[in-house]
Amino acid sequence: YEPVTVPAGTYQAFRVWSHDSMGETSTIWTAPSMGQPTVKRILDRDASAPQGVGHLEGELTLVKKP
Repeated sequence: YEPVTVPAGTYQAFRVWSHDSMGETSTIWTAPSMGQPTVKRILDRDASAPQGVGHLEGELTLVKKP
């Protein structure tokens, strides 16, 4: 549980890390204060992944207020 800052703001979020047998490593930050949406995600694939080497990052950029 840690603070994470993205363009939409700073949130207290759980950081969840995983690595699978297909060569992908994923780190996801989810914020319980927002009903558990993903506020940040990083995905890395190594050369052993079927899709090949890759890097993907995504961040929450906007929160629509009711």
